[in-house]
Amino acid sequence: MASHASGWRQRETSASRNDLVIKFSEVAKHFSKKDPSSSSSSSSCAPEVGARPRWPHPFDYNSLMKAFSDAGEVEEVLRLFREMKEDFHCRPDVVCYTTVVDSLATANRPEEAVAVFEEMVSAGVIPDAAAYTVLVKLYSCHLKRFDRAYEVIRWMVKCGCAPDVITYSTLIAGLCWAGRVEEALGVLDQMLEEECRPNVHTYTPIVQAYCSRGSIEDARRLVDAMHAIGCPPNTVTYNVLIQALCKIRAFEEVEKLLEHSDAKGWKPDVVTYSIYMDGPLRVRKR
Repeated sequence: MASHASGWRQRETSASRNDLVIKFSEVAKHFSKKDPSSSSSSSSCAPEVGARPRWPHPFDYNSLMKAFSDAGEVEEVLRLFREMKEDFHCRPDVVCYTTVVDSLATANRPEEAVAVFEEMVSAGVIPDAAAYTVLVKLYSCHLKRFDRAYEVIRWMVKCGCAPDVITYSTLIAGLCWAGRVEEALGVLDQMLEEECRPNVHTYTPIVQAYCSRGSIEDARRLVDAMHAIGCPPNTVTYNVLIQALCKIRAFEEVEKLLEHSDAKGWKPDVVTYSIYMDGPLRVRKR
């Protein structure tokens, strides 16, 4: 009787994995069909080097600078920034300054980023939450100077600019990437005290930090808590958890997560199935 039950269980598991293989193939085909068009559309939207806005207006410069910044073309961002000030005597606004600071920070040019932020303040342009958040991102995510990140948040509060969910989520992400999970949880508590409601981007780095240090049970509890408080995890959150579960060979639990994904309100993507399929293969190779 036990052997029959065992055989049934093996057939069921095999069938379940076969279904996942089929799903993975379908998802992979879907993404492979979309890749060429999406890459061509993104390249066609990227501005050409040396491009200039039609009108010397901050809005037009902002749009072009943001496009160059998203493409990683920091020198083009700086060229436009100089041009609007020196050639057209067009006064940059807070959005323009924020784009330049963020572009420099992403390009690992922190001294220049801080200098541009200070220039903005000296020019009488009042930073908003987005501008301060870029500075928090620079100090917490790029430089790991959390003392400076906290200082920026204290200063923005002093100036009457309340940190928003993006500000706090950015700080929490930096702390989690540095392995300072308890400190990140303290920031989360502070958010809740200030009635700043966390979102999925606040919680996902904490889930990832738990998984990275092997605290899978804490990660599970946090994912369940997210559902309970009305902040459901997204595909990225579940991909992080599934990858951690695959590392400890908890494949049956992964299959249950995939099976109930619709009921939980998230949709597995090609990354999800790649993580799942890669797990058993690594086990077999050992």
